[in-house]
Amino acid sequence: MRIRWSAVQVIEATDTVEGYINQITTPLEHARKAASEAKEIPGLPEYVKWRIDLLLSEISRAIGSSDHQPVGVLKARLSSIRDVVPQDALQEEKKAAASSAAYQALF
Repeated sequence: MRIRWSAVQVIEATDTVEGYINQITTPLEHARKAASEAKEIPGLPEYVKWRIDLLLSEISRAIGSSDHQPVGVLKARLSSIRDVVPQDALQEEKKAAASSAAYQALF
């Protein structure tokens, strides 16, 4: 069954989004480290530590951590997009594009 949208465009857009996510991963890891260090401030009240823990949870949820969620939700969502793109349609579209490029190169 032929799809009415471009599988190649979806994969290319997903790759672009992944590139941006990869760019923010390192700064978020630095933010996670700084937040963890902030929890060690002497005399810090528990209600502040609790809020820092919430922040740490959100960062870990987004980019993943070695503990509870090794793959962050951002990467998981990218994988879910790639998983629903029909591979046969993707290959067919790539083959058609390659054939068209080869044909145009002749002229």
